[in-house]
Amino acid sequence: MAPTTSELPDTAAAVLGYARSRRAAADRAEAELLVAACQWADLHPASEDYATTFTMPGGGEHEEPVAAKRLIGQAL
Repeated sequence: MAPTTSELPDTAAAVLGYARSRRAAADRAEAELLVAACQWADLHPASEDYATTFTMPGGGEHEEPVAAKRLIGQAL
């Protein structure tokens, strides 16, 4: 639950310190979520049934499995 203003520190430096610590915690949580998404994708490898071809800069073509993107979207 979010703190109320009466629960926050009462000096500018302390409020900034609090804000920095909360941002660091949020950044760690986002990194952990990305690691979990990568692990989930590793557990669900793409098959040839879900591949797409696109044109690379310079005219070459490249085939890329897209199942991981689709499956991650379904999981979230």
